[in-house]
Amino acid sequence: MKKKFRTILVIAVVAVLLIAANITEIAVVFDATTSNATKYGEEWLEVIGGDLEKTIDDSKLLTLEFALEIQPLINDREKCEDFIRKKKKQMIEASNSVCFNVYLAADGWYYIPDFEATDDYVIEKRSWYTGALKMNGKPYVTDPYVDAMTGNICFSVSVMLADGKSIACMDYTMDNIQGHIRQMDMDNSQQAAIVTDDGIIAGCSDESLVGKKLTKELPDYSGVFSLVKSSDHTVSVNQRGNSIFATSSGFGWYLIVSENHWNLYRTSYIAIIVMLVVSLSIFGVIITLYFIASRNGKRSQEELKAAKSYFSEISSELREPLDRIISGSSVENIRNSPDYEQEFVSIREAGARLSETVTKLQSYSGLIERKKSEGKKHNKKQKLHDVTLSRRFRAIILSLLTIVAIVCV
Repeated sequence: MKKKFRTILVIAVVAVLLIAANITEIAVVFDATTSNATKYGEEWLEVIGGDLEKTIDDSKLLTLEFALEIQPLINDREKCEDFIRKKKKQMIEASNSVCFNVYLAADGWYYIPDFEATDDYVIEKRSWYTGALKMNGKPYVTDPYVDAMTGNICFSVSVMLADGKSIACMDYTMDNIQGHIRQMDMDNSQQAAIVTDDGIIAGCSDESLVGKKLTKELPDYSGVFSLVKSSDHTVSVNQRGNSIFATSSGFGWYLIVSENHWNLYRTSYIAIIVMLVVSLSIFGVIITLYFIASRNGKRSQEELKAAKSYFSEISSELREPLDRIISGSSVENIRNSPDYEQEFVSIREAGARLSETVTKLQSYSGLIERKKSEGKKHNKKQKLHDVTLSRRFRAIILSLLTIVAIVCV
């Protein structure tokens, strides 16, 4: 009983140590792979941020070119208006309608092609006008807003001319911005957004949210938005089974994307599961082999114990008649015995019992020989079975290790 308890205790200790080793290894692997996945996510978002910055820079460059071209005509309204109409047509064709309007606000007048201003339309209160005045000749990018002429969400890039009063401006659709959203949300499984410094959604996987407040429409992103505004590098936070990444662009807009943990760490999870299954399978194989060996050892001990018991019994049966024969045939006994015939009868009976015991021993010897012969046949079969079993176990272990290697690679 104690031996059995010790065996179970040893198996339990080995199992605990194996599980502990597996957990440690899994933790190391998971930490390394998740760190790599997080780093990849941050670098990938920074690349898209660079592409977004280039898109805005291109828009700024086009607006600056327009400002330089119209600057010599600023004192001739008729020529300005004619140039603006041609420039608008040219930009619509060149940009495939992404740049859809070109206009100018000069000292005392303004011209916006194909636009009929309402009574409450005040040019000096428009964000593109006031923003450009504050930038002192540098291009100003507005937050997304509803265009008064088309009713669509757009953004504008404006710049003040050399006279310090006139403002040249171009309007752009959100198509290119949404293109960067599609870069972030290639498999349509993430919620991606581009947000201005004032928290206005400039682009989003859900296009109906463009132009609205981030804190109101996507409150889960408020925390990471505040964090990235105070940071000079890409940040990430874990929130309710998702990893949220955010990075800033060079002109004050921010890219935010949420990735489900399963999609982000899928490879890590699969590797962990496979490693755990393989480890448990190998442990199961080892335990199975142990119990097979233990059962065979127990059977051998029982056979040895039975043989010892039998020989002990035979030894007792041999000793008694031998002692009787030796004592009955001694010289002293013959001299002192009053009845010789009775002594010889007793010796004869002892000899008969001795003969029976020898016969029994010979029978047992024959039985042993038969068992040996049968055992050889059985051992051949058992050996073949053990070899087959061993090959199977080796094949299983090698297959499991191959799977682990493939998954880890």
